[in-house]
Amino acid sequence: MSFALLAGIVSLLAYLPLVKAWQKGDFVPHRATWIIWSITSGLTALAMNQGGAGLNILTPIGFLIGSGFIATLAFKRGVGGWETLDKVCITISAIGIIFWLKSGSPTQGLLFQILADAAGGIPTIIKAWKEPDSESPFGWMIFLVGGVLMFLAAKDYSFIEIGYSCFLVVFQGIMVAFLFRGNYPLNLLKKK
Repeated sequence: MSFALLAGIVSLLAYLPLVKAWQKGDFVPHRATWIIWSITSGLTALAMNQGGAGLNILTPIGFLIGSGFIATLAFKRGVGGWETLDKVCITISAIGIIFWLKSGSPTQGLLFQILADAAGGIPTIIKAWKEPDSESPFGWMIFLVGGVLMFLAAKDYSFIEIGYSCFLVVFQGIMVAFLFRGNYPLNLLKKK
């Protein structure tokens, strides 16, 4: 099995702990983040496809499916949506999307999509720092493994091949670090 296929499968499977935690009330998704990610994941897959990234587009396709589902759950039980930070992040993401559409270049498009993705993630990073018990640390660990696998799947080290996976590893690494700081995961295991 190729790293690209494995990365896509692992990244899609990372949503299962999030859904399970959401059902138990242990995961509270940030609406703005997951809505933005639903849009940017599809556009990232398009930019990577235009740039010839091959099977590495499976990860953003998995994110499109999973993020769309989590965004739907966030409307039922989530946080955020139209606070000032959300509006700023949505605006930055929209600007990134507009620049991607105007660029005509897969490489520039991917760069703007990463910017949009990063802006969309800011509310969730802040929430993870302030309220680590509102996220699924194990889901984020699986996302991190998927990002590493996507990086390993690169055919070459061009930006179109590794740009998105590098962003994912950094972002997901920050999330894991925030969620695993102190004794939080150990306390989570002791609750059961």
